[in-house]
Amino acid sequence: MEGLPCVAECSGPYSCIDGRCRRNDCERRVCQLGEACEGGQCQRVAGRFCTWAPR
Repeated sequence: MEGLPCVAECSGPYSCIDGRCRRNDCERRVCQLGEACEGGQCQRVAGRFCTWAPR
């Protein structure tokens, strides 16, 4: 499924990004407060600008 053309949605852990199905390992991952999912791993975001931070 990786790399297949898409319009709006892809199935499973894939997301439609720039017209192609890309694996999204962050889709169902829940990170701790002060962390963001990047590349399928939770990374600390302390000191970085956040546009959306759930409280």
